[in-house]
Amino acid sequence: MRNSFPKVTICLQSYNCASVIRYTLDSLIKQDYPNFEILIFDDSSTDNTLEILSEYKKKYHYISYYQNKKEINTTNFNQYLKNINSYGEFFTIFHSDDVYEKSILSHQVNFLKKNKDAICVSTDAKIIDINNNFIGNATIPTVVKKKVLIDYNFFIDTLFANGFFLMMPSFMYRTDVMKKKKFIFDYNKWGWYADIAFCLEITKYGKIGFINKKLLNYRVSNLSNSQKLRFERVLDSGLFKILDSAIDDNKLKNFNNKLKKRKDFLLMHDRAITAVNLILQDKKINDIFILKNFLLSLSSFLNFKKFIIAIVIKIISIMPFRKYLLKKVLKLNVYYKLDA
Repeated sequence: MRNSFPKVTICLQSYNCASVIRYTLDSLIKQDYPNFEILIFDDSSTDNTLEILSEYKKKYHYISYYQNKKEINTTNFNQYLKNINSYGEFFTIFHSDDVYEKSILSHQVNFLKKNKDAICVSTDAKIIDINNNFIGNATIPTVVKKKVLIDYNFFIDTLFANGFFLMMPSFMYRTDVMKKKKFIFDYNKWGWYADIAFCLEITKYGKIGFINKKLLNYRVSNLSNSQKLRFERVLDSGLFKILDSAIDDNKLKNFNNKLKKRKDFLLMHDRAITAVNLILQDKKINDIFILKNFLLSLSSFLNFKKFIIAIVIKIISIMPFRKYLLKKVLKLNVYYKLDA
């Protein structure tokens, strides 16, 4: 029966994830799609992750794992792309702390078989905590949920309006296209935001599909690099370097003014986020430009919430006992609930 289905190669990164990787592996083993393999690339874990991987490898013949001799970069997806010649017709790059619905592979394979012009496909997601408790839904823009295929123009328009909006740990790719185009995650140029540039580059050559089903359970915990970055970052997001590069693209010259205004609004919101970290570290915050973004704040309810967040944070930043006040706000979960 397996031979009648295109083979899917599931790539997992792992690093000191012994407390959660069983949930991930169990969710993948239970997939209702019958033809897949799991390749795990471990980044020199120092906990008992390797013991768990060895246990699963002995029990399931389609699971293999490889260990780097030393820690390289737990988000260096290029190490997966280097092994692409041995992959099945489709492959994924999943995370070893997330949990996947049992039908994610079948939904994605069927989507790519049906939509030949899609290079890859992503899905909607739920958010879970370290104990697998549901704590919210991914903030996928409504305009994306109504789409099936995302092209370059739509990607740019939505990126400037909302920031990055796709769940990278849910992506499935066409192996032949990825081999031919040789896409890479350019960490030297974009740092932690290489995944955004990667998706933007894809849409220059094909389309990204989107399945409006919550097939991924994305874990938010202190094990997550994205969460560590969020609660430690004090400089502007690397996203703005990508947005500036897009504005310089000749294809977009007729939309530059609109895009610049949208970028300014995103920057206002981003600086409200970094201001939280700076205040908690007793440091001076970066300028949060409020008035120039008022009109754009009226364009949607979500934008208005972001505008209010920026105002609240800026007011707190100039008040006595700002650190104490901010902690009170965070304890009430007002800021992070609005930003979720």
